[in-house]
Amino acid sequence: TDPNLKIVLFVAQQITNVRKGGPYLIEAFQKLLAVHPDYCHNTALLILGGAAEQYISSFDVPVFPVGYTEEVERIVQTYNAADLFVIPSVSDNLPNTIMEALSCGIPCLGFRVGGIPEMIDHGKNGYVAAAKDANDLCEGLHQMLDASNHDQLAQAARTKVLDHYSFDRVGRRYLALYRQALAHTSSPSS
Repeated sequence: TDPNLKIVLFVAQQITNVRKGGPYLIEAFQKLLAVHPDYCHNTALLILGGAAEQYISSFDVPVFPVGYTEEVERIVQTYNAADLFVIPSVSDNLPNTIMEALSCGIPCLGFRVGGIPEMIDHGKNGYVAAAKDANDLCEGLHQMLDASNHDQLAQAARTKVLDHYSFDRVGRRYLALYRQALAHTSSPSS
C-alpha cells in the first residue's frame, strides 16, 4: 500500500447498529472532504465488522470492508494497518475496541459518551469530540490525520493500556478491592 495513505479504522460487531454512530462518521467525512478535498486521495476507511460492505457507497474515500471475525490474528493485522481508530458510538461503556486500538499504539477518536473519555486522553493519545457532534468529529479526524506528533500519540496510546488496563494492573486493583471487602466483613461490628 501507499505509505502516504492514512487509514482510519472503524470497528463494530454490527456496523449498522444505530448505537455505533455510523451516520455521524459518514457526515464527519463528508464535512472533512468538503473543506479538505485532498483527503479523497490520501485517506481510506477500513471497516471491521458485520454488514461493513453496506457502507462502501456512503464514503468518498476508498472503503475496505473486512467483515466480522473472531480470528485474533486477523483482528490484530487489521488494527496494525490503521493510523487512527474512530469510535463514533452514541452510547458505550468501556469499549474493548478502544483498548485494542490503544494496545496496538493507535491514536483514538470518539465522542464524549460513557467511558470513552476515560480511555481517550484528549490531545495525548487521541481526540474526544462533543457527543453526537459530527462537526467536532470532523475536526478530530482532521487534527488526528494531520498530527505532526503521531509517534507521540501512538506511544501515549500504548502507555495508557500498560498503565491502566494490563492484567497486572487490573489484577492488583481487584486484589486490593477484595482485601478491603474482607477486612470490612471480618471486622467486629460495634
